[in-house]
Amino acid sequence: MKVIITGFTPFNNQLNNPSLDILHALPDVLDCAEIIKQPLPTEFEKSTNLITNLIDRVRPNLVLNLGQANGRNGITPELAAFNMDDAQIPDNAGYQPERRPIRSDGEEKYFSNLPIKAIVRNIRDIGVESRISTSAGSYVCNHVMYEVQYLLHKKYPDMKAGFIHVPSNYSENYEIPTMALDDEVNAIEIALMTAIYHLSDDIAIEHPYEY
Repeated sequence: MKVIITGFTPFNNQLNNPSLDILHALPDVLDCAEIIKQPLPTEFEKSTNLITNLIDRVRPNLVLNLGQANGRNGITPELAAFNMDDAQIPDNAGYQPERRPIRSDGEEKYFSNLPIKAIVRNIRDIGVESRISTSAGSYVCNHVMYEVQYLLHKKYPDMKAGFIHVPSNYSENYEIPTMALDDEVNAIEIALMTAIYHLSDDIAIEHPYEY
């Protein structure tokens, strides 16, 4: 089994990006899965080209994209990606789209086909906060999730893919929630194992969503 996992470079003058830190800390092999790691630049166009070309070349069983969500205090799998780029800040290439559709022939939104409720439950079981998020935003994270799901719907309907936002693991501002990198890495390993082995329909859990 082949799994592609990605994390983003730092952006908006930040010193690190926890998704990239997690990516570097993950093993190259996890149980039965070969883990193929791909850093992505925090740029709308370049990140999409990198991940879609890699998917076409590798034909993985599973794609998991990671991103940073400052202000969240838990691991948050995303429910869906929306067909809209609307950036409050420029990306690392200086591009700042406003209310721009991602794909003229794409759906309004694409849903993750990962077992996100099972992922949340299993992460909670190791004592790490986790909830489902109903909004991946309108920046590069949502853009990448949308483009990956678009590709799956057009070419690879049997492939699994989804996006997980993680909290900052370092902040000089005490008001911004943080999570230890070891906890983030353990949680993402749990998410991967759940996605690899959860073959039935998703489960029901209490209070799954981020409000």
